[in-house]
Amino acid sequence: MFDQALLKHLNDGEYHLAQELTLSLEISLVELVKAIEGFHNLGLEIEFQPGVGYRLSPDIKLLDKSLIFKNLSEQMQDSFNTFDIHLTIDSTSSEAMRLARAGHQGKAFIVAESQVSGRGRRGRNWVSPMARNIYMTLVWPIQNKLEGLHGLSLVTALSLVKALQKSALNGMENLKVKWPNDVWLNNKKLAGILLELYSGTNGSNQIIIGIGLNVNMPIENLVNITQAATDLASHGNIAVDRNVILANLIQQLNSDIELFMEKGFADFIEQWQLLDVYHNQEVEVRTWATSTLGKVKGVNQSGALILETNTGCQLIMGGELAPSVRATEQTE
Repeated sequence: MFDQALLKHLNDGEYHLAQELTLSLEISLVELVKAIEGFHNLGLEIEFQPGVGYRLSPDIKLLDKSLIFKNLSEQMQDSFNTFDIHLTIDSTSSEAMRLARAGHQGKAFIVAESQVSGRGRRGRNWVSPMARNIYMTLVWPIQNKLEGLHGLSLVTALSLVKALQKSALNGMENLKVKWPNDVWLNNKKLAGILLELYSGTNGSNQIIIGIGLNVNMPIENLVNITQAATDLASHGNIAVDRNVILANLIQQLNSDIELFMEKGFADFIEQWQLLDVYHNQEVEVRTWATSTLGKVKGVNQSGALILETNTGCQLIMGGELAPSVRATEQTE
């Protein structure tokens, strides 16, 4: 569609005259103005100067498949049957599930500049403003049964930490992980992960891994998030190239998932222990129906949380982790 081609022109940092754009894209002036109005409505700031033309605000650098691929080997590029960048979408995870249900084969990567209905864990909404953050989903086909995969959500969090540490950013030595699949920075949530499993009627099994990473979240969005949240920009990372982060993340995920599929979670336990934000701390684990208090003593080879309680150690396979009110009261 010509609107994607128009964005590519406007994204080069230069001003473009209306006549240049209409000739290059073979569209009318009315179509050009309508497309630019549409971009404004989506939250993209298009600057205009009479006699100079249009350009995308220099504060915005859109995702670009060619720039992501520039940092990937040809073998890795070819490993994706689908690699799509959407300007806006309901949810990258929803699109991935649609692909799976339609019988898509092989690996797929879906990323979007914005999400209308971004999904977090337990049905929560994921705040997804335009061209500010990373909203992505990886579809990974597997041959084995959909069992023994609980630790993969933990592996994904570790992959994101390592990818960010490779991206030459400030403050990444302070990254932590929170069971089962969040990444924290300086005691605030930086990223979340949504892991879903799909088993098709044709016997195909696929893992759908959604990741939301706050890169440069508008302050009005950040303060409205229901839990303490942060972004990379708040830690001195102003001019972040999301294309580089995505390339590093794709490579790290590919390496770590392959290792996990071959050997399981055992090779990742030590990495998790070193980064666990609640290690040896009193916490409360909440599920839909229960609440359990105890001290975090790590994770086992299945990725289950080891919780030391008054009645002995318990293995927790699912739930929400929060600092224990009891522990808070004891320190006051």
